[in-house]
Amino acid sequence: MGAWDCCGKCKQKYKRLIDNIYPATAEEGIDRVNLDKLVFYSLSHPDKLDKIGKYLLFCLEYYLSRRRYEYAKITMEAMDSLLSSCKSSDQHTRLNLFVGSFLKMNLLLLECPDVSLQGYAVTSFVKFADIPEDIPSYHRSYDQFIDKFSMMCHNNDPDPATRKAIRRAGMMGIRGIIRKTGSDDLQVNIWEQVHMDKIVPSLIFNMQQTEDLNRGIAKETNGVEGIAPSDVQELESFATNILQEICSRTMFANIKAVMSPALKHLDNNNLWVPGEFAIHVIKTICYAIPNQYAYKAVQVIVGHLDNHVQSPPEMKTTIAKCLAQTVDIATSVGPSVFEVFSALLRHLKISVDRQIRSSEHGEQLYQEALVVTIGEFATNLPDYQKIEIMRFIMDKVVVRGGGGTAGEDNVSATWLPLLLLRSLLKVATKYVPVQMTTTFPIAFLDLLMRVSLSTSVEVRILVHAIFHTLLDRHGNLMKMTDNGSTLPGKLPLAIQDPPSSEDASFAKNNVRKLILCMYENIDRADNTMNLVRAVNATVTLLMLELGKVNEEVLVEFIRFLFAVQELALQTQDMTATQRNATHGLAACCFSLVPLFINVPLFSAHIDEVVAEREKSYPETVPPGCFVGLRSISTVLNSAVHAPLLSARSSSKSSMQVPPAGPPLFKLLPLLDDIDKEGLRLNPLQLENKYVADQLDKPDLDRQSLSSRSRSTVYGEEDEQSEGDQWNRQQDGGNRDREEDISIEAFRRILHESSDTGRTAMLEKARRINEISKTSTFKELIAIQEKMDSRLSLTVMKILRTPNVSSPDSSSVSSFDMDDDSDVIPTEKFEMKIRRGFRKMSSPGADPTAAAVHA
Repeated sequence: MGAWDCCGKCKQKYKRLIDNIYPATAEEGIDRVNLDKLVFYSLSHPDKLDKIGKYLLFCLEYYLSRRRYEYAKITMEAMDSLLSSCKSSDQHTRLNLFVGSFLKMNLLLLECPDVSLQGYAVTSFVKFADIPEDIPSYHRSYDQFIDKFSMMCHNNDPDPATRKAIRRAGMMGIRGIIRKTGSDDLQVNIWEQVHMDKIVPSLIFNMQQTEDLNRGIAKETNGVEGIAPSDVQELESFATNILQEICSRTMFANIKAVMSPALKHLDNNNLWVPGEFAIHVIKTICYAIPNQYAYKAVQVIVGHLDNHVQSPPEMKTTIAKCLAQTVDIATSVGPSVFEVFSALLRHLKISVDRQIRSSEHGEQLYQEALVVTIGEFATNLPDYQKIEIMRFIMDKVVVRGGGGTAGEDNVSATWLPLLLLRSLLKVATKYVPVQMTTTFPIAFLDLLMRVSLSTSVEVRILVHAIFHTLLDRHGNLMKMTDNGSTLPGKLPLAIQDPPSSEDASFAKNNVRKLILCMYENIDRADNTMNLVRAVNATVTLLMLELGKVNEEVLVEFIRFLFAVQELALQTQDMTATQRNATHGLAACCFSLVPLFINVPLFSAHIDEVVAEREKSYPETVPPGCFVGLRSISTVLNSAVHAPLLSARSSSKSSMQVPPAGPPLFKLLPLLDDIDKEGLRLNPLQLENKYVADQLDKPDLDRQSLSSRSRSTVYGEEDEQSEGDQWNRQQDGGNRDREEDISIEAFRRILHESSDTGRTAMLEKARRINEISKTSTFKELIAIQEKMDSRLSLTVMKILRTPNVSSPDSSSVSSFDMDDDSDVIPTEKFEMKIRRGFRKMSSPGADPTAAAVHA
């Protein structure tokens, strides 16, 4: 500074003050007295701050060019003092006057090879980052600082201590930039992708040191050579904290900018396998992201999985696991719920196709991870969305209910539905059933029943497992599973009592369909023991949840149980094991009947039959009927197909098995209880069994217990087939049952006993009730239209008929049905006919007709 001393008095005052802070020798340190004078001058003359900053920058360049690093430190110390004075006073609004000079000075120190100066520059920048600014500075840029700090994070100096110091300084600088600009909209947008592509990988690089050592990567490439394990853990912890701080400041629009560089870094460095570190990184980011935006991270990971469809299955498995971990953290899945589920199901289908072509074992693990992920997704959904998701998955299940041939070997058509149903079961386990109408919408229930008639035994077992989860509202399934050797009627099972109006509505509309579906599930040639046990649990839960709704529902269940017992007797080619399991199912469900109504005689009869079976035929009651069975959960977790018990034809034989067999449950004690106890059960309806003519007719093709075809039950519209079936059903009996409304018929009514008439009326009511239950809505409309048109013709004939004193038989016969097919009279129609008959009867008519009129 000798040349400057000659003309020192000619300099401006702020320059003289700056020159005076430098000592004669660097070892003496900065002159504190003169430094205080400089600070006081800057506070008194804030307009000089810009010039002070530029002159300090000039001094720093001078000393760095001559490698006088001690004087360079004194220069930076003076600048820090000025910054601190502005922070502690009201002059922080004037920082923009010399911040540009300050940032240039920091860049000069960062480019200096001296490590201590680099550390000093980072420390100075961090102090500057803590100073608040109210005035925006749009011209200020931190791009060079980001580049420099990122390079420092990847430092690979041979000296471990130097390497650790530089890396730590680089991460501190990144944190300073984030604190300065991360939450300030007036500053440069630090969340741009070009900046995050440098910041995030630099931090993850310092987090993966232990992972690199475990994977055996060369120490000279990862920069951990010679560093103590404690220092490595310290760097990893420091980098993790900074990454969390960055993620905690993100907004919704910035989440992808943070997630994408992290996912790319894991791709480029092959960190997805084995996957522990990748999961740790993703969890670190997602835990730090605000909860209300976490679902955006889920969408980013799903999109990343879409980009790796052709990648190895091990890599995709780890991504799927990360996705499951992310869903656990997120409080919601966001608005695009169906898009996420559709993407996961699409990946499941692609994986199945790849497995068929390549037979890779890793694809199975990937499929398992996807199924778990789908279940985790459902956890955060509200119940109404879970139902929609279950229906959405059911729409993807490509199996034909009862269709297809048993011998077709299509792995994709079997394995994919299994995985989809397992996914649905995962969702169902997260659902809390409350009302049947809400749990089982019509479309969803029809799909479930349709898939329950699949040709695959494993698919049918999974469908019944879904039924168990959704039907069990009182925890009865666990009691039944823990006490498998005891009849359900002897267990402390909870019953839905009193039933809600929603349950009553559900039972009225769907119980018969469910019972028909259960019957057809039992009446399958390829049933395994596990499947029969699953059907038994389904029927038991149905009775416990809906048995108290009303008497008609209970009657339907009792009719069903007697039909199951008769099925075990009449199916000649059923194997002994299948027959015993069917008898055991009937015994389990019969034991529940006394829980719903007071039937002492029938209850004693049930106990007597069960006791005799336990003594002489233990294989027809639990646990003998289900001996050697695995639990449902074991079956679901097993990918091995259960062996078929036997292959038998589906034809029925009218011949019953030999008399020697287990004692059977009989209807007579129940009828006696109805008479004695005055129960509100219809004996005629109880005696109306699921008769064989509805099951064994060749023209019905054994498709259903009722007059409805399976396509009608499960929603496949075929109006022509429905009409043909209805005509076939009615042609055989309606002609004989059609009413005769002639004079002779009325004479018979007058002379018949009251009991005979009452029996006929009950039989007629039963037929009408049966038609209303078994006919579809379209069939009923067609019947009503025919009746309306016939009634219109009859009225026209009445109006055109002359009023004679004694109508002959031809006039009376005009009310007879010319075409007696497909006409089912109702009470309302019968009253109209009788009123028309009375109008035609004149005062001087035949005495018999007058008697009828009276």
